[in-house]
Amino acid sequence: MNHYWTELNKLLFIWLSCFILTVICSYIIIPYLRKLKFGQTVRLEGPEKHLSKAGTPTMGGMIFPFILLPVISLAGKLTPQIVAFMTVTVLSGFIGFIDDWIKVAKRRSMGFRAREKMACQILLATGFSLWLYFRGETIILVPFAGEINLGVWRILLDIVAFIATVNAINFTDGLDGLASGTVSVSAVTFGVMAFMTGATGLTLCSIALMGICTGFLWVNVYPARLFMGDTGSLTLGGAIAAIAMMLRLELLILVVGGIFVAEMLSVVIQVISFKTTGKRVFKMSPIHHHFEKLGYHETTITLRFCLISMLLAIGGFNLFLATGVIGK
Repeated sequence: MNHYWTELNKLLFIWLSCFILTVICSYIIIPYLRKLKFGQTVRLEGPEKHLSKAGTPTMGGMIFPFILLPVISLAGKLTPQIVAFMTVTVLSGFIGFIDDWIKVAKRRSMGFRAREKMACQILLATGFSLWLYFRGETIILVPFAGEINLGVWRILLDIVAFIATVNAINFTDGLDGLASGTVSVSAVTFGVMAFMTGATGLTLCSIALMGICTGFLWVNVYPARLFMGDTGSLTLGGAIAAIAMMLRLELLILVVGGIFVAEMLSVVIQVISFKTTGKRVFKMSPIHHHFEKLGYHETTITLRFCLISMLLAIGGFNLFLATGVIGK
């Protein structure tokens, strides 16, 4: 009992450290980003209310790795899983950083060409998936079925899961506080799962990730004083994907990250519908913009999406218990 209490206090300290450091660093970086004119470029075809966001400092997500890495390093032993988490998280964020840099330098709302961005993500996803495979990680956990050995096919599953998660969270980052709030829920959910399976390193990573997300919410809630940019959203996406994959819970991303799935599917459906029929299913995609077009305020949308994310997290946790991994 004393051991668990000690571990919980340690996790609370990690969360608090990341929370405080993120708030402090966010306020420190805002004036520098303004001075460098690293402001948000808003799509003209987007919601009219978003035009007021133009010029708000962006690329705030660049502080995430500089907080995550030292806190996690000081909190526990650098196991291969923790090193892999850090590597994937930083490289994911670097792809987003280059994307943001192009946007800022060329003063446009689009950065990387789609195929260039996808090529970088495929390369990173493939490298990480191969690392898992050559470590003998070919088994995934499936609710009600337990352990399923996919063999070499797990490489393909992991590549798809990684790319889908990273881009889905990137799509989610479109309203003040939306990505930070929903990723916080996913991070703590996977953190609890990691804790229950004895994956101490991944528990630390998850709680630290929740810490920076909740800390960033301090400056990112409506009206946002700082945006994370693709630098931040891709960092968070890579982190969540890495944790889920190392826990062998790729399939649960579909439930725990149900909001991310809905955001990405709305984009896919919109594109397919428009290209095949010339008609749009949604007033605008991703789906959070659809609700904005219906007249809902973005704080209402953000809060409700976060509440739904919590409900999905509860459902995902119950499916985690249904894998039968606890008690073995």
